Amino acid sequence: MLYIPRLLACATVLSLLGAGCLGGGGGATQADGGLWQSLNGGNSWSQLTALPGPTSIATIANVDIISLTVDPSDNTVYYAGTAADGLLYSYDAGASWARPEDATLRSGKVVNVAVDPRDVCTYYVLKTDRVMKTTTCGRSFTADTYTETRTDETLTSMILDWYAPDTLYLTSTAGDVIRTTDGGRNWTTVERVNDQLYSVIVSNSDSRILLAGSRRHGIFRSVDGGTSWTELGDTLKKDFRDSDYFYDFAQTADGKTMYMSTKYGLLTSVDIGATWTEVPLITAHGEVPILALTVDPVNGANVMYGTSNTFYSSTNGGTAWATKQLPSTREASMLTMNGSVILLGLTQPKK
Repeated sequence: MLYIPRLLACATVLSLLGAGCLGGGGGATQADGGLWQSLNGGNSWSQLTALPGPTSIATIANVDIISLTVDPSDNTVYYAGTAADGLLYSYDAGASWARPEDATLRSGKVVNVAVDPRDVCTYYVLKTDRVMKTTTCGRSFTADTYTETRTDETLTSMILDWYAPDTLYLTSTAGDVIRTTDGGRNWTTVERVNDQLYSVIVSNSDSRILLAGSRRHGIFRSVDGGTSWTELGDTLKKDFRDSDYFYDFAQTADGKTMYMSTKYGLLTSVDIGATWTEVPLITAHGEVPILALTVDPVNGANVMYGTSNTFYSSTNGGTAWATKQLPSTREASMLTMNGSVILLGLTQPKK
């Protein structure tokens, strides 16, 4: 019975959809975007792009996917953030997609989604200028759960504390780490750094430990739930040149193995981000930007990343790598794993 409201909401949304094709505003000539999945470690891929309408099947094959969240309570439920086409969601592991009724979420950039693990109908949607919250499985949203009032700054990432799910963290281009502990009613800036922040993660091992990544000062680490932070960029840069230019984080389900991609290359940590060691790559340091990164949630030796045209995978922590061409003319923008299924989002190359 728990899932009935969400299924009803989906039916309502589908009745509003028409045939056609989302995306394509950037001038793409091939419908090879959307979400792709691999069931065999990246050796082959299939596109997940069907958008059923009342009279026909449309497609999201022209959409640029920049984030994907799998519901922690139901791994067949996906929430996809797009570069320009708002929020998409699926209740059948990507086989078909729907769009919310809320007009604010049917267009524009959606950075990320965070789902409350206690309640499948409660989740937060991050746009570049606000956080929106629903407690009704997406049938209605609070549009001003958080609003970025500075017109020259944007919100860049959001993460929910799995141990205390009323606690969320945001980062911004202003260098702020912003926290709520009451589900979005009140917010506090707990840290402000002299750099743009692009990502924040909560350790799956200990939710009091957080890492935030920047473009000029590397990563910042907190061990007290975001109250105080330590800059690690200068320390890492001594051993790993250009590691202060951060791209992405990944970690196993138990948090015992972490990976971080930087301009230097790929680094790994087995002490929740306190110290880092180099992961050997095929390419030279800084030669190929790592645009998307993920790790097997069960086995930290299985690590994967995507570049502008290639998918790399290793089953031994980077000692050796297998490479495959991406199944698209677009470049990798996000990677994640749902069990043994690899999910790949793609975006049009930046000009």
